[in-house]
Amino acid sequence: MRNLPACSGPIDDWLADWRECFINAGDAMWPSTHGGPLAYTCVGEIITRTTERELSVAVNPHLFRDSAVYTIAHTAGHEMHVASALLQHTDPRITERHYNRGSRIKAAKAFQRLIEALEETT
Repeated sequence: MRNLPACSGPIDDWLADWRECFINAGDAMWPSTHGGPLAYTCVGEIITRTTERELSVAVNPHLFRDSAVYTIAHTAGHEMHVASALLQHTDPRITERHYNRGSRIKAAKAFQRLIEALEETT
């Protein structure tokens, strides 16, 4: 096993103690019970099942990516290049699609607050 930089509590414990319980785990962060790293499709399925069990909402890896772009669009729309870099988009139109959706939602919420404020004054 190669030397990895120290992470933090639970991750260090996983790497030092539990990962070695798997056959031929090597340096895979998430080893398979059959040896070697867990396949990407398996990781996605595990994440989706775990979030559904723990949160009562199934969240797949793509939704995590989606929410990252939405969060950047909603809180720092002028910095959308950060989202493109984070998601490794080679075509900025992909990120722009999320930015436009985030901007529409932000505008709708601002309009709703304006209407509520007007209702309070009448």
